[in-house]
Amino acid sequence: MYIDGPDAEKIAARARTARLAAGRLTGYAAGLDLTPEEDEDTSTLLADVLTAIGDAEKAWSERIVDRLAELRPSVYGPWAELPTGAAKATQLSTALKPLGITTKQVWGNDVDTGKGANRMGVKREWIADALTERDRNRKSG
Repeated sequence: MYIDGPDAEKIAARARTARLAAGRLTGYAAGLDLTPEEDEDTSTLLADVLTAIGDAEKAWSERIVDRLAELRPSVYGPWAELPTGAAKATQLSTALKPLGITTKQVWGNDVDTGKGANRMGVKREWIADALTERDRNRKSG
């Protein structure tokens, strides 16, 4: 079967749309601009995540992303629009990785069903420790 350029573009566009809908594309590949503004401190993400977690000991990544979008819609709004919880979790994981934070499985209760489950997330302590380390490095540097 012969596929010319225009047909190949149509096939690729349909495949990309399906991957987006399934949450298999995130970040730049999903059309999100993850480069911070020139005047924006990338470590603001840590403080924002800490605010999103609130007083909880730990939180699921998808919940954090939703709360981040409420906190700063212009910055995190596109993350919350991702089609699945897994895509949101991947987005947060990708953003935190350069800051030295790795998301892991954390136990929590689903607010809709009340059932407990393990999902990707972070502990408040990890974020607070990273903020403390960042501040310590700024003072010594």
